[in-house]
Amino acid sequence: MKSANALGYELIDMGTVADRAKTMLGAHAKFLALKSTVAARGMKEKVLAAIRSLSNMPERCPFFDSEFVPRNKYHKIIADNRYLILYQIKEMVVFVDYIIIAPTYASLRGGGLAEGKSGLRPPPL
Repeated sequence: MKSANALGYELIDMGTVADRAKTMLGAHAKFLALKSTVAARGMKEKVLAAIRSLSNMPERCPFFDSEFVPRNKYHKIIADNRYLILYQIKEMVVFVDYIIIAPTYASLRGGGLAEGKSGLRPPPL
């Protein structure tokens, strides 16, 4: 199912969310559900609401700034003060590529992923 706003941006439900982003969200929801299924459902709903909001003026969110990512490629939106959602806008379609879990909102304000800059660390493999 498509959703579009007056400017014509489309967010094709979860069709434009990359598999890796779905996996990131699903893995964290499963982990959170070990402690509280209510919290896991609430987190998932808040992240999905933020993603759905991108069908309305997605360029309102700033570009993600990191030395390891091409400049002005990804926009960022923060959901539930913990989840950094990175997305691109291509030909009036919003594509969500990454959902990153961060320790606190304060660590997200720095923008980058370099450990010294934002406090984010890659997940263990």
